[in-house]
Formats: sequence, structure tokens, C-alpha cells
Amino acid sequence: MGEPVSEDELAVLDPDFEIVAAPDGIEGRAGYTPYEFIDFTDINLKHEVVTRVDKPISEVYALWEDRLNWPSWFTMIEEVGFQEGEEDLCALNMWYRWAMTPWLQLYVALRRTQAEKNKYILEEPVDGAPLVAAVLFQEDDGRGGTLVTLRISYLLPRVLAEYAGQIAVYGDVDRKLQGCMARMKEVVEEADCVAAAAEGAAAMAQIRADLPEHTQQQLGYEAQWEAEKQRWAAEQQQRQAAAAVAQSEAAAAAPPAQAEAPAGVAAEPEPAAKPKRTPRRASSKEATVASGKARRAKGSRAAQSADGA
Repeated sequence: MGEPVSEDELAVLDPDFEIVAAPDGIEGRAGYTPYEFIDFTDINLKHEVVTRVDKPISEVYALWEDRLNWPSWFTMIEEVGFQEGEEDLCALNMWYRWAMTPWLQLYVALRRTQAEKNKYILEEPVDGAPLVAAVLFQEDDGRGGTLVTLRISYLLPRVLAEYAGQIAVYGDVDRKLQGCMARMKEVVEEADCVAAAAEGAAAMAQIRADLPEHTQQQLGYEAQWEAEKQRWAAEQQQRQAAAAVAQSEAAAAAPPAQAEAPAGVAAEPEPAAKPKRTPRRASSKEATVASGKARRAKGSRAAQSADGA
């Protein structure tokens, strides 16, 4: 079976790719996590799927060699991109979803670092997701078919490690890859491999011929994007300047605040307002005594009036 494919060091690359959409791209994605927000753990998952194809090894290799055929059996691949002047480089835009979690948008730029006709193909990442892919081709002795071995190695996205776990993701991805390889068997066995190889070569030649024009269009889009960013930045600066002026005018119109006492000197407290006297309500005993005094005083004034008369 051989040794698992080793993972290559990742480099930073921002290629300008010509995108070719898959005929059966994934639809119905109500929500998803963009690739820019996905990071990866150190957990390395490896898959190996072997499928027998009832076709000669030369025909099977020819269809696998053409990357435009990959979306025909890898349903998670939505688009394949190519870059001018980089024959060995391609970009894959992919989608993955575990159970009912949101879709994950995945991107990887793969370089074909090793290939030997009718024997193997090795693709290693130069940008994007840490994913390595290898395909081995062997003749099925005595039966006239071809054994195709797919090996995939990648780092587990952190969001999947947190919400699903390593074992669950491994089982789900392995099941999906087995389904993809079964679909590949059907596609290759039903295809006229010679005619399909010729059509693929013509399509690839047309894509390569259109790449210079696409590059110029992309440069135009990038120039427009830079102009938009500069316009937004200028508008933001204008808004900030207007806010600063408004704040300064508001501060100038406000009454001056009381000066603070110098450090280390206690401010003299303002005299407290004299508290108002609150009438005290007499108790029942006090009210009785006061009433008696009032009656005696009244009686004494009355007696003095009688004596004077």
C-alpha cells in the first residue's frame, strides 16, 4: 500500500486564477463560514480509498490527469481555477458540511510536484488549506482493469474539532470519499476515454488562451477595488474630522467647569445650608398639660378683670 503522503510546508501565495465552475456545484447554502475565518488544528487526518475500474490504466490515468474532470466525481469541488504561466498549479474552491452544522468554504492551491504517466500523481499545497492528495495507478493483474488508490492528508479545521470531533469528521469524510470514488468508477467506465481526453485537452487549451485577457480584467477589477477603498477611507476621514469639529464647538459652547484644587491642597468646603426647623408634634400628655395651663391662665385673667370692675 506504500507510505502515507507526507505534508509539505505551506507558502503564501495570492494567485490570479481563471475559475471554471463545476457543472453540479453545491446549492442551497443558507449560511456558511468563509475560508478567511477558518483556522486549523495540528490533528492530521489521512484517508485511503481503493477502487477498481474496468478500463486500461492509460485511459484511467488520462482522465485523472485532467483536473477539469475532478468535479465530475468529487462533489465537494465547486470550482477549479488556473493561473497564467503556471502549468502545474490549480486552485480548488470546495464546500464541506458535517451533519447540520453551517457549511465551510474551503480553498486550496495545489501544485503537481510529482507525476509519472500511468503510475502516480502527487498534488501538494502552496496556499490555502493544508491538504495533500496523491493518486496511484496499478494494473489489476489478469483482469484487464486498473486499481486506483486515492490518498488524502489534511489538518482538521478547529471548528470541526470543537463541534464534531476527530472521529466523527474522519468517518464522515471517509464515507464521502468512498462515494466520490464510486462515482469516478461510473464516470470513467461509461466515458469514451479517448474522446474525453481530446475534449479536455481542447478545453484546457482554450482556458490557457483566455488567461491573458482574464488577467487584464482582473487587474481592472483590482484597480476599481483599490479606488473604492481609497474613497471609503477618505469619506471616513471626513466623517471623523466633522465629528471632531462638532465636539470642539460643543465644548466651547459649554459653561466653564469649576477649577479643580491644586494637587495636595484640600478644597475649602462650601458652608452647609442651615437646616430648617421642623415643628415637633406634641405628645398626648404634653397636650393635656398645655391645655390645663391655658385654662388656668384664662381663669386668672378673668378674675383680674372682675376685680378691676
